[in-house]
Amino acid sequence: MNKKTIALVCIMLLAVAGIYLGAYLTQLHYQLQNNQETEHTFVCSLSSSFNCDLVNSSPYAELFGIPVALWGIFFYLFIFAVAGCVLWRKEHKHGSLAIVALHISAIWGVLFSIYLFYVAKFIIGALCPYCIMMYGVNLGLFIATKVASGMTYSEMRHIIILFFTKKENK
Repeated sequence: MNKKTIALVCIMLLAVAGIYLGAYLTQLHYQLQNNQETEHTFVCSLSSSFNCDLVNSSPYAELFGIPVALWGIFFYLFIFAVAGCVLWRKEHKHGSLAIVALHISAIWGVLFSIYLFYVAKFIIGALCPYCIMMYGVNLGLFIATKVASGMTYSEMRHIIILFFTKKENK
């Protein structure tokens, strides 16, 4: 297997991990919202500084009325699907564009993770260990998508420009 194939498989595995973490946090969010008893794990109840319940029940846990973790599930499903398509159809003419789209998505994921970390640490005052794992998944996706692309940022920019400016010959 070449480096690109290994990176695409890693992207898909990281997306599965993200889907799992997002599903767990979405379930926790709805349990907290409905005042149901939550099952505390050792990782989430280390101290008041590491508190999943506090982070997941804050006003910042939703975006447009939808739990941020649920948005994450959709994000990771997209990543998984695109990586799977690129892996399955290696020589497809839009494969490079798809990988660039994956990398741009991963950049967005890392930037959103930085924002969420800031909110959790400095506004809410507690960190969620499961959220931190998701931030790690996003960082891993950033690295793996860059490796899968095998391109410089200048080459990626060129592909994007070609996509938006290319006229179809009929």
